[in-house]
Amino acid sequence: MDMNIIGKNKRERKEKGFTLLELIIVIIVVGILVSLGMSTYGNVIENGRKAEARANLGLLRQLELAYYQENGKYIYIDALNAGLPVVELGIHNCNNDQYYFHYNCPTVIGQWIGRCNAYRCTSGGKEPQGPSYRLMMSIEGTLTEEAD
Repeated sequence: MDMNIIGKNKRERKEKGFTLLELIIVIIVVGILVSLGMSTYGNVIENGRKAEARANLGLLRQLELAYYQENGKYIYIDALNAGLPVVELGIHNCNNDQYYFHYNCPTVIGQWIGRCNAYRCTSGGKEPQGPSYRLMMSIEGTLTEEAD
């Protein structure tokens, strides 16, 4: 009689808990789902930053065109003039951790070359770290992306 009770208790205990294999499988599945979610989250964040850069490029383009209409020539408009992060001496890395892009609209001897640039910052402690690339907006408003 004692053996039946002992055997019954073992079976009850076995049915009440999870096996180690079941727990490992659950942990692996959860890990896979989290990794998929994190990569998607990173893409969504980067797309939001690109949208901000597109809006700022449009602002710089409008400033160039407005200045040309009033003065008959283009001026070198950089981010400093427009209240945006500045590109200094061709260096495209951010020194300020608030900004993800540097902007400029270069000219050659008073002639605008016809595009404004947004350079993706690659330093400054921003997380998640983004890729290095450049967005360019032409005088017509066409946006292109180029690896830096």
